[in-house]
Amino acid sequence: MVSPLELHVCFQTPLHLAVLTQQHHIVRALLVAGASPDSRDRHGNTALHLASDQGLTKCVHALLQPVTVEETSNSGLVFTVPRYISKPALLEELNYDGEYPLSDFALYSGQSARRDAESGPASMPIS
Repeated sequence: MVSPLELHVCFQTPLHLAVLTQQHHIVRALLVAGASPDSRDRHGNTALHLASDQGLTKCVHALLQPVTVEETSNSGLVFTVPRYISKPALLEELNYDGEYPLSDFALYSGQSARRDAESGPASMPIS
C-alpha cells in the first residue's frame, strides 16, 4: 500500500492512480465527479500521459470521452460549473520532458492515436 506521504511526493492524484492500476471505470467515475484531467505528477505527466505511455486503450478512451449530461445525472452529484477540459486542450499538454500525451500510444497500438483521438472516441478501438 502507498502511504499518503509517498503520494504527496509523487504528486499523483486519484485519477493518476486509477490509470496506473488500469481501472478505466474508476477513471470515468472520477471524471464524472469532477476530477481534473490536467493535474500533473512530479514528472509533469497527466493521467493521459500515463495511460498512453502504458498503452492502456480503455483508460485513454475514458479520459478523452467528454462527460455526458446522462453520466452527470446518473451520478447523483450536483454540479454548478463543468470542470472537464476540452479534448484538444488535453492533447496539447506537454510533460516536463516535452512529450505529448499520445506520443508513445501509437507505438503500442500500431495506429495514429492522435488522429483517432481528434476525430472522436468512437473511432478508437477498445480492447
